[in-house]
Amino acid sequence: MPQAGDWGVGIDATPFFQYFGNLLSQNGNPYVPGFAFTAQYPGSLYVKYKPSSKTTLRMIINLGVSYDVDRTPNNSNPAEYNEYKTTALALGAIFGFEKNLSIVGRVNAFYGFQGGVQKIPFTSGTVTGKIEFTNKVNATQNYIEEGGNQLQFVAGGFGGLEFFFLPRVALAGEVGIDLNAYYQDKRESTTGSAAAEIVDYGGFGVNLKPVASGNLSIFIYF
Repeated sequence: MPQAGDWGVGIDATPFFQYFGNLLSQNGNPYVPGFAFTAQYPGSLYVKYKPSSKTTLRMIINLGVSYDVDRTPNNSNPAEYNEYKTTALALGAIFGFEKNLSIVGRVNAFYGFQGGVQKIPFTSGTVTGKIEFTNKVNATQNYIEEGGNQLQFVAGGFGGLEFFFLPRVALAGEVGIDLNAYYQDKRESTTGSAAAEIVDYGGFGVNLKPVASGNLSIFIYF
Protein backbone atom coordinates (compact mmCIF):
# COMPACT_ATOMS: atom_id res chain seq x y z
CA MET A 1 0.00 0.00 0.00
CA PRO A 2 1.21 3.58 -0.60
CA GLN A 3 2.72 5.34 2.41
CA ALA A 4 3.29 8.93 3.56
CA GLY A 5 5.43 10.86 1.07
CA ASP A 6 4.45 8.73 -1.94
CA TRP A 7 3.30 10.13 -5.29
CA GLY A 8 0.79 8.55 -7.64
CA VAL A 9 -0.15 9.01 -11.30
CA GLY A 10 -3.31 7.71 -12.93
CA ILE A 11 -5.21 7.48 -16.20
CA ASP A 12 -8.50 6.01 -17.49
CA ALA A 13 -8.14 2.20 -17.62
CA THR A 14 -10.93 1.62 -20.20
CA PRO A 15 -8.59 1.21 -23.23
CA PHE A 16 -6.67 -1.54 -21.40
CA PHE A 17 -9.88 -3.43 -20.56
CA GLN A 18 -10.92 -3.25 -24.22
CA TYR A 19 -7.55 -4.67 -25.26
CA PHE A 20 -7.62 -7.57 -22.78
CA GLY A 21 -11.25 -8.29 -23.68
CA ASN A 22 -10.26 -8.66 -27.33
CA LEU A 23 -7.61 -11.22 -26.35
CA LEU A 24 -10.50 -13.60 -25.65
CA SER A 25 -12.21 -13.01 -28.98
CA GLN A 26 -12.05 -15.42 -31.93
CA ASN A 27 -11.30 -12.68 -34.46
CA GLY A 28 -7.76 -11.88 -33.36
CA ASN A 29 -6.90 -8.77 -31.39
CA PRO A 30 -6.75 -5.76 -33.74
CA TYR A 31 -7.47 -3.28 -30.94
CA VAL A 32 -4.50 -1.32 -29.58
CA PRO A 33 -4.89 0.66 -26.33
CA GLY A 34 -5.29 4.32 -27.18
CA PHE A 35 -6.37 7.53 -25.45
CA ALA A 36 -8.45 10.04 -27.39
CA PHE A 37 -7.82 13.34 -25.54
CA THR A 38 -9.99 15.14 -28.09
CA ALA A 39 -12.08 18.25 -27.45
CA GLN A 40 -15.23 16.12 -27.88
CA TYR A 41 -13.98 13.44 -25.44
CA PRO A 42 -11.34 14.96 -23.14
CA GLY A 43 -9.04 12.61 -21.26
CA SER A 44 -8.14 12.87 -17.58
CA LEU A 45 -4.70 12.65 -15.99
CA TYR A 46 -4.44 12.23 -12.21
CA VAL A 47 -1.60 13.25 -9.92
CA LYS A 48 -1.69 12.34 -6.21
CA TYR A 49 0.50 13.06 -3.20
CA LYS A 50 0.11 11.42 0.22
CA PRO A 51 1.09 13.68 3.15
CA SER A 52 0.13 10.70 5.38
CA SER A 53 -0.97 7.09 4.85
CA LYS A 54 -4.60 8.11 5.54
CA THR A 55 -4.83 11.34 3.49
CA THR A 56 -4.22 12.21 -0.15
CA LEU A 57 -3.97 15.45 -2.10
CA ARG A 58 -4.87 15.14 -5.76
CA MET A 59 -5.09 17.08 -8.99
CA ILE A 60 -7.05 16.09 -12.11
CA ILE A 61 -6.03 17.60 -15.44
CA ASN A 62 -8.72 17.36 -18.13
CA LEU A 63 -7.34 17.87 -21.63
CA GLY A 64 -8.74 17.56 -25.16
CA VAL A 65 -7.46 19.04 -28.42
CA SER A 66 -9.04 18.78 -31.88
CA TYR A 67 -7.65 20.11 -35.17
CA ASP A 68 -9.19 18.99 -38.45
CA VAL A 69 -8.77 20.29 -42.01
CA ASP A 70 -10.92 19.04 -44.89
CA ARG A 71 -10.05 20.08 -48.46
CA THR A 72 -12.43 19.71 -51.42
CA PRO A 73 -12.12 20.78 -55.12
CA ASN A 74 -13.40 24.23 -55.93
CA ASN A 75 -16.42 24.16 -58.29
CA SER A 76 -15.25 27.20 -60.25
CA ASN A 77 -11.62 26.12 -60.56
CA PRO A 78 -10.85 22.42 -59.91
CA ALA A 79 -7.14 23.28 -59.72
CA GLU A 80 -7.87 25.10 -56.48
CA TYR A 81 -9.57 23.78 -53.37
CA ASN A 82 -11.87 24.87 -50.60
CA GLU A 83 -10.73 24.40 -47.02
CA TYR A 84 -12.95 23.64 -44.02
CA LYS A 85 -11.07 23.79 -40.73
CA THR A 86 -12.26 23.14 -37.16
CA THR A 87 -10.25 23.72 -33.99
CA ALA A 88 -11.25 23.20 -30.36
CA LEU A 89 -9.66 22.98 -26.94
CA ALA A 90 -11.01 21.55 -23.67
CA LEU A 91 -8.90 22.24 -20.58
CA GLY A 92 -9.45 21.99 -16.84
CA ALA A 93 -7.74 21.60 -13.49
CA ILE A 94 -9.53 20.21 -10.42
CA PHE A 95 -7.92 19.96 -6.99
CA GLY A 96 -9.14 17.65 -4.23
CA PHE A 97 -8.55 16.14 -0.80
CA GLU A 98 -9.10 12.44 -0.03
CA LYS A 99 -9.53 10.61 3.26
CA ASN A 100 -8.42 6.97 2.91
CA LEU A 101 -9.86 4.01 4.85
CA SER A 102 -8.65 0.41 4.81
CA ILE A 103 -11.61 -1.95 4.18
CA VAL A 104 -10.24 -5.47 3.83
CA GLY A 105 -7.06 -6.92 2.37
CA ARG A 106 -6.08 -5.00 -0.74
CA VAL A 107 -9.23 -2.87 -0.88
CA ASN A 108 -9.28 0.75 0.32
CA ALA A 109 -12.18 3.18 0.43
CA PHE A 110 -11.82 6.92 0.00
CA TYR A 111 -14.00 10.02 0.18
CA GLY A 112 -13.38 13.74 -0.02
CA PHE A 113 -14.10 17.04 -1.72
CA GLN A 114 -12.77 18.85 -4.77
CA GLY A 115 -13.01 22.10 -6.71
CA GLY A 116 -11.61 23.65 -9.85
CA VAL A 117 -12.16 25.40 -13.14
CA GLN A 118 -12.45 24.19 -16.73
CA LYS A 119 -13.00 25.51 -20.25
CA ILE A 120 -15.48 23.61 -22.42
CA PRO A 121 -15.64 24.37 -26.19
CA PHE A 122 -18.92 25.18 -27.92
CA THR A 123 -20.73 22.05 -29.12
CA SER A 124 -23.87 21.80 -31.23
CA GLY A 125 -24.72 18.59 -33.09
CA THR A 126 -21.55 17.53 -34.92
CA VAL A 127 -19.92 20.97 -34.59
CA THR A 128 -17.33 21.57 -31.87
CA GLY A 129 -15.18 24.67 -31.48
CA LYS A 130 -14.14 27.24 -34.08
CA ILE A 131 -15.04 26.83 -37.78
CA GLU A 132 -13.19 28.47 -40.69
CA PHE A 133 -14.22 28.06 -44.35
CA THR A 134 -11.92 29.35 -47.09
CA ASN A 135 -12.89 29.52 -50.77
CA LYS A 136 -9.65 29.91 -52.76
CA VAL A 137 -11.49 31.48 -55.73
CA ASN A 138 -14.30 33.55 -54.21
CA ALA A 139 -13.30 35.19 -50.94
CA THR A 140 -16.80 36.60 -50.42
CA GLN A 141 -17.89 33.05 -49.46
CA ASN A 142 -15.30 32.75 -46.70
CA TYR A 143 -16.72 32.60 -43.20
CA ILE A 144 -15.63 32.16 -39.59
CA GLU A 145 -17.84 30.96 -36.75
CA GLU A 146 -16.31 31.20 -33.27
CA GLY A 147 -17.06 31.75 -29.59
CA GLY A 148 -19.68 30.13 -27.39
CA ASN A 149 -17.16 28.51 -25.06
CA GLN A 150 -18.09 27.77 -21.45
CA LEU A 151 -16.06 28.68 -18.37
CA GLN A 152 -17.10 26.34 -15.56
CA PHE A 153 -16.42 26.50 -11.82
CA VAL A 154 -16.87 23.13 -10.13
CA ALA A 155 -17.11 22.17 -6.44
CA GLY A 156 -18.34 18.93 -4.93
CA GLY A 157 -17.75 15.71 -3.04
CA PHE A 158 -16.93 12.13 -4.05
CA GLY A 159 -16.39 8.62 -2.74
CA GLY A 160 -14.97 5.41 -4.17
CA LEU A 161 -12.92 2.24 -3.86
CA GLU A 162 -9.33 1.32 -4.71
CA PHE A 163 -8.20 -2.29 -5.33
CA PHE A 164 -4.45 -3.01 -5.26
CA PHE A 165 -4.05 -5.95 -7.63
CA LEU A 166 -0.24 -5.47 -7.62
CA PRO A 167 2.08 -3.76 -5.13
CA ARG A 168 1.51 0.00 -5.48
CA VAL A 169 -0.69 -0.53 -8.56
CA ALA A 170 -4.45 -0.05 -8.11
CA LEU A 171 -7.75 0.13 -9.96
CA ALA A 172 -10.04 2.87 -8.67
CA GLY A 173 -13.63 3.90 -9.31
CA GLU A 174 -15.67 6.69 -7.80
CA VAL A 175 -18.98 8.54 -7.86
CA GLY A 176 -19.74 12.04 -6.69
CA ILE A 177 -21.95 15.10 -6.89
CA ASP A 178 -20.85 18.52 -8.17
CA LEU A 179 -22.16 22.06 -7.97
CA ASN A 180 -21.40 23.57 -11.35
CA ALA A 181 -21.55 27.32 -12.08
CA TYR A 182 -20.89 28.28 -15.70
CA TYR A 183 -20.71 31.26 -18.04
CA GLN A 184 -21.00 30.86 -21.83
CA ASP A 185 -19.88 33.70 -24.09
CA LYS A 186 -21.68 34.60 -27.31
CA ARG A 187 -20.96 32.84 -30.61
CA GLU A 188 -20.63 34.88 -33.80
CA SER A 189 -20.48 34.10 -37.52
CA THR A 190 -18.77 36.39 -40.07
CA THR A 191 -19.13 35.88 -43.85
CA GLY A 192 -16.87 37.74 -46.29
CA SER A 193 -16.74 41.43 -45.35
CA ALA A 194 -20.21 41.45 -43.80
CA ALA A 195 -20.77 42.39 -40.17
CA ALA A 196 -20.66 39.62 -37.59
CA GLU A 197 -23.94 37.81 -36.90
CA ILE A 198 -24.70 36.42 -33.47
CA VAL A 199 -25.46 32.69 -33.65
CA ASP A 200 -25.83 32.09 -29.91
CA TYR A 201 -26.12 34.80 -27.25
CA GLY A 202 -24.60 32.58 -24.54
CA GLY A 203 -25.71 32.72 -20.93
CA PHE A 204 -24.96 31.50 -17.44
CA GLY A 205 -26.36 29.09 -14.89
CA VAL A 206 -25.84 26.86 -11.86
CA ASN A 207 -26.70 23.18 -11.57
CA LEU A 208 -26.20 20.33 -9.14
CA LYS A 209 -25.55 17.00 -10.80
CA PRO A 210 -24.22 13.53 -9.96
CA VAL A 211 -20.90 12.48 -11.49
CA ALA A 212 -20.54 8.78 -12.35
CA SER A 213 -18.70 7.95 -15.56
CA GLY A 214 -18.66 4.19 -14.97
CA ASN A 215 -14.96 4.15 -15.92
CA LEU A 216 -12.14 2.72 -13.83
CA SER A 217 -8.77 4.42 -13.49
CA ILE A 218 -5.41 2.77 -13.01
CA PHE A 219 -2.91 4.27 -10.54
CA ILE A 220 0.79 3.67 -9.99
CA TYR A 221 2.37 4.89 -6.74
CA PHE A 222 6.07 5.49 -6.25
